This record gives sequence, C-alpha cells and structure tokens, in this order.
Amino acid sequence: MIKEIELLNFQPHAYTYLELHPGVNVFKGSSHKGKSSIIRGVGWALFNNLKGIGFKSHFAKNKDAVEVGMVFDNGWIKRGKQGKRNYYECEGHEGKDALVAVKQEVPDEIQAITNMSAINFQGQDERHFLLGESPGHVGRELNKFVGLEIIDTTKTKANEKIGKIKVQQNQNTESIETTEGKIKGYAYLDVVAPFIESIKEHLERKRKKTYRRNEVQTILNNIYQTNIEIEKEKQFLLVKPAYMELNVLIERRESLYWKREAIENIIKQVKKLERDIKNVKVFLTVKKDYKRLTEQLKNRAEIASRRNKIKSVCSAIRQDEEARLEASILLKDYQKQYKEMEKKLDFCQHCGAAKEHWRKI
Repeated sequence: MIKEIELLNFQPHAYTYLELHPGVNVFKGSSHKGKSSIIRGVGWALFNNLKGIGFKSHFAKNKDAVEVGMVFDNGWIKRGKQGKRNYYECEGHEGKDALVAVKQEVPDEIQAITNMSAINFQGQDERHFLLGESPGHVGRELNKFVGLEIIDTTKTKANEKIGKIKVQQNQNTESIETTEGKIKGYAYLDVVAPFIESIKEHLERKRKKTYRRNEVQTILNNIYQTNIEIEKEKQFLLVKPAYMELNVLIERRESLYWKREAIENIIKQVKKLERDIKNVKVFLTVKKDYKRLTEQLKNRAEIASRRNKIKSVCSAIRQDEEARLEASILLKDYQKQYKEMEKKLDFCQHCGAAKEHWRKI
C-alpha cells in the first residue's frame, strides 16, 4: 500500500508532498491544478512509462532534477531524471549507487518494493476494470489472481505444440510420397548400371593417360629449359676469356682509381703544409718587428710613468711654494697688526706691566 507521495519539478508541481490514509483517498480541485499530474507521476514511478522531458515543470531550471518518490509498507522508491541521467533510487541504492532506468523497464529491486503491476493501476480515462471485458478475459484475469493461469498457459502451449506436430507430420507424409515418386522415376537405373560402370572405367583410364601425358609434357619442358641453359653456357664459354680479361682490367682500373685518390690527398696535404710554412715564415718576420715594437711601447710606458711622477712632484713643490708664500704674507700681516695693537695698548699683554715701566730697547 502507498503511504506517501512526493513530487519535485513534475509538471505543475514545483514541490508537493502527500500523506495518504488507509482506504480511499480523493484529490479534489479545479481543472488544471495538477490532480491528473499526481496520477501520471505515480504511473511514471511504478512503470517507467514516460518518455522525453515534456513532464518537467516550468519552475525548474535545466540542471534541476525531476523526481517522484513514494513510501510503501516495506520500503521507499524514487524515480528521477536529471539531464542525461535516468535513475531509480531505493534503500541501498542511493546517489552514485542508484539504479539505471533503461527504456520502459523497471528494476527488480523496485518491483520487489512496489509489488504492483498494470492490474493495480487505472488511468483517468480508462474503462472500469473488467466490467467491459468478455467472460473469457474476465476468467483469465481471475485465474491470474488465484494463481490458476498456469493451467490456461499450459493448455495453450500444449495445443500449439500439437498443432505444430500435426503440421510437421503432414509435411513429412508429403515428403515421403514425393520421394517414393522420384524413386519410381529412377527404376531404369538398374538397366543402365553396367553401362555406367563401363563409362566410369573408361574415364579412369582417360584420367590416368592424361596424368601420364602431363608428366611427359613436364619432362619435355624441363629438357627444353635445360637445352636453353646449355646454349647459354656454351655462349658464355666462348666469351669467357674476354670476360676474364675485362674483369682484370676493371680490377686494375679500380686499383688505379684508389691510388689516384691517395695521390690527390697527398698533394692536398703538401699544399696545405706549404701554406702553413709560408704563414710561419711571415709570422717569424713579423715577430721580430712585433718584439721591437713591444719593447719600444714598454719603454715609452716607463717614460710616461716617470714623466707623470715628475709632474706630480713639481705640482707638489709648486703647491708648497704657493702655501709658503701665502703663509709669509699672512705672517707679515699678523706682525703688522700686532705692532699696531701694541701701540694702542697701555700695558703688556704677556706680563701686564704698565707702559711707563716698559724697558726701552
């Protein structure tokens, strides 16, 4: 028995939760409010009978999932679709371990929980269950309820097998009659059998003669090829001395060729040595001038260094003379100022004696 129903993003239901009571439950409301959508959602969860994504709610976004869940006496199930993912969930099969919903098949784990089939579900516009059916159909459905449908199934299968056996029997009978007619048509074979044996012997003799003729032809072909090879050998023997002489000349030519290459390499090496010797002579000639020039540059550098030192000493002497001259001028100025100061003072700056006590020198 279904206890609870939960719809998420299914047709007009953004989210709907229903708790059912035992017995009869009635969905009441105005048109286009989602009553039939609940039935369709339950059918989708039970039988996986909806295709595409037309049942997705307009409230939902592309990445949102569409789900219908139900709670039963012995567990719960959830049918969902999110993008390309089509799945069933139940206890022990959730999240990454969810069951895959393939086409319109319902996993065995889900059927074991729902324990419902098409007999337990009637759509909104369908006829009342069994009331409009024939008596035979009603009887078969009732047999299914009590487990007696196996009798009808067995009887139907037995009648089918009996019919097939009868058809096969008739076909076999017709085949036997046809074969017997063909056998009667071959009755003359007993008369022509000796002629057939004679023809077989003749064909066998002909086959052996053909085989021997082919062997002889093969031998003749081999003889012909051998004769051709013998003629070639004879012609080769005629030209063999010239051929041997030509080989000797070729070998001598190759030897001369390699010797010529060796001589050319030696000539190249000699020319290279001559160039090296010439370069060495030039270097030796230049080396003397280079050595003399190096000594001159060295002497010139020493003279320049000494000249710089002398310049430095002269500059120092000149600076000392200028300083001494400035000091002499300053000393004279100081002495002059001292004398002028003494004239103005009435006592000695050193001992403090009055001017009238000064000793005249």
